[in-house]
Amino acid sequence: MDNMISLGLQASLYGLAGVFLVLILFYVMTKAMMVFFENRQNNSSSNNQSSKS
Repeated sequence: MDNMISLGLQASLYGLAGVFLVLILFYVMTKAMMVFFENRQNNSSSNNQSSKS
């Protein structure tokens, strides 16, 4: 019985760790894409302004 509780807690721990790992990974990837595409958008808008002049 004690072994079953221990295995249940271990499975719960792995499950929660996996969920938080995915959430952290999603957050980091979203921030990275925002930085990448913001720089890309600024470069394309500055190129359009310089070609219009």
